[in-house]
Amino acid sequence: MAEPENVDLREAVTWVVNNYELVVVAKDTGGFDLVWGKALTKPPSNAAKTYMRVAAGAPVKFFSDVVPRFVQENLDEEDSIEDIAREKKSVLEMKKLLRQFRGEKEIAPKPKGKKLGRPRKVTPEAEKEAEDENKPGD
Repeated sequence: MAEPENVDLREAVTWVVNNYELVVVAKDTGGFDLVWGKALTKPPSNAAKTYMRVAAGAPVKFFSDVVPRFVQENLDEEDSIEDIAREKKSVLEMKKLLRQFRGEKEIAPKPKGKKLGRPRKVTPEAEKEAEDENKPGD
């Protein structure tokens, strides 16, 4: 189905801003899933879906470059473009810290001619056990 000629891009970007945290779900292995059913409302257009994909792939860029072009006139007096960008960047940093806090650490697979797959996760317990095995005997 083709987009109507009068697609309101401001409405599409506003929809992304309002639904980003609900729709974009970060994977522990990196990357993201888009769960459209968690949005507060249906996307107003295909443009909104496209913007959500862009925001998920490059959130800092989207919220610092794209959002200000479309929602600057709609900002409350208390909000600023810098505040929005800073908040989104902080959320991404917090998610990264939470993954680290849970003890999930990614290590690269051993490159011994084997097919490279997803990085293995190492728990703190497994890491300690490996260190104990590699210590010289008493």
